[in-house]
Amino acid sequence: MTFEILITLITLIFMMYFLITERLDPLITFFVGVILFLVTGIISVDEAVSGFSNKGVLTLAVIYMLISALRNSGALSFIADKIFSKKISDKKQLLRIIFPTTLISSFVNNIPVVAAFSSMFMRWSRKHNIQVSKFLIPISFASIFGGICTLIGTSTNLVVSGLLEQFGYKSLGMFDLTPIGIPLAVMGIVYLYFIGYKFIPLRKNIHEQFISDYNNYLLEMEVTSNCELIGKTVKEANLRNLKGVFLVGLSRDDNIISPISPEEIIVPDDKLIFTGKIDIIDDLKKIKGLKIIKEAHELMEEMKKDNASFFEAVISLNSQLIGKTAKDLGFREKYKAAILAIHRKGKRVISKIGNIKFKPGDVLFLIADKEFKERWYRGDDFFHISRADSKLNIKKGNSIFISIIFLLLLIVAAFNIMHVLFWALLALSLIILTKNLSLKEAKESINLEILVFIALALGIGKAIINSGTANFIAGGVYNLIGNMPEFWIYVFVYLLVVILTEMITNNSAAIITLPIAIKVALLSGIEVHTIALLVAIAASSSFLTPIGYQTNLIVYGLGNYKFTDFFKVGLPLTIIFMFGTAGILTLFF
Repeated sequence: MTFEILITLITLIFMMYFLITERLDPLITFFVGVILFLVTGIISVDEAVSGFSNKGVLTLAVIYMLISALRNSGALSFIADKIFSKKISDKKQLLRIIFPTTLISSFVNNIPVVAAFSSMFMRWSRKHNIQVSKFLIPISFASIFGGICTLIGTSTNLVVSGLLEQFGYKSLGMFDLTPIGIPLAVMGIVYLYFIGYKFIPLRKNIHEQFISDYNNYLLEMEVTSNCELIGKTVKEANLRNLKGVFLVGLSRDDNIISPISPEEIIVPDDKLIFTGKIDIIDDLKKIKGLKIIKEAHELMEEMKKDNASFFEAVISLNSQLIGKTAKDLGFREKYKAAILAIHRKGKRVISKIGNIKFKPGDVLFLIADKEFKERWYRGDDFFHISRADSKLNIKKGNSIFISIIFLLLLIVAAFNIMHVLFWALLALSLIILTKNLSLKEAKESINLEILVFIALALGIGKAIINSGTANFIAGGVYNLIGNMPEFWIYVFVYLLVVILTEMITNNSAAIITLPIAIKVALLSGIEVHTIALLVAIAASSSFLTPIGYQTNLIVYGLGNYKFTDFFKVGLPLTIIFMFGTAGILTLFF
């Protein structure tokens, strides 16, 4: 073992440790890794930054902008609205959801698809009194089925394609994955319909749980004429530092003021609205002239009539909220919203809301003005799901035009005459020139953190090759499985990638395993592109945990699922996909 291999292995082990434990942001982890490889001479400066000019990374940036235009046009909401137009039996509704989700996710990044469909379905389910837990996991899984069918279905496919190009091989074509992805998608749909559906539990979602337990969330207290708070500001009255409860707003002259400013002066007959551990109100009881006047459900009915609305917001993997508290961020002032409750891993977090450190997948139950969604739905902080009264306006003409442009992009890209980046840039230019997407919207739609992460990760992949680590590990793997039939080599590599995917997310797993898988393929006489297809599919097929893939994280909190729910439904599906992929590659590739 050479010094370069030893350094690379130690660096990779530490990187995986920080990725699994989440002690460091993944972007920082990969940045430090690239710096270490650069300092030790394993990669050059050009190799360290080459990812920033990689076609796969640039294609992903353009795709983000195209998807933003498609989403802004209301096309996704229009389709979702048609899917949920009337109530039918649960099993028929399941097919009615997963077929279009799979199809659309083949060509549109699956995160906005799941966000849009989940939002519409939750609104529809409330209207028809349907428990959403039976359907949200299938929506997420169906989006994964679609994501493995084309190059642009998920960012992982573009990462693998970019790595191939980085290593000197031909990049993946638009439909190289399709002959494998479609049969797997069919297998997945059949499994969900006949078997997987039975494993999905019936659980109250966050909204239902909130309604059934509102007295533990909201409390209204009246400021009487002899109250000691009269004439003081909220800050002077020390209402921001109460034990276990939080002031979210006040009702004055039949108007709701929420969020409330620290400088708001309290006057007689004000009704102060609190949230949190309402059963612990010792601090409130000590305030002279403050009395409880209404049940929480009456207050909620009043709020519905005013400008304030309720929202459910799921914290994304890339959110700046992660690891911070509402107090640290000045949440109320920044987002112009007040947090009523926080749910994590299917349970409400019982603590003072201002002191809770946010984690990915947390569901925030908010009260905010009706513009909250318009302000924040394009950002990276939330996969947010709004109340039923929050709906984007659909511009039919725009949605048809942008859908046609998107369809033409797919058709011309299928011929592989030019790289998909060329056609994507051409489509984007047409959309911007026709003013269907502003430059500001285009800029806001790019997930810069993900792009920088992938660009740095390509440098990590180069280091694994340059140091000889890929050869070293591949040699050991080949000694273990080299005499096995091709089918079992595929199974072994798939299993390795899936395990890493569930621990460190799909893109990280693809970046670390692809260089090794390529070397195993070369030693075994397997075509490099074939093993690359397998890695792309395995890295995206995250069905075992809610943290391995962002669409799982979206529905995790919204459906009030437990961690084990994904494992119960996803384990048979993982086995089906593993052997299905290996079988298709063995027989037809």
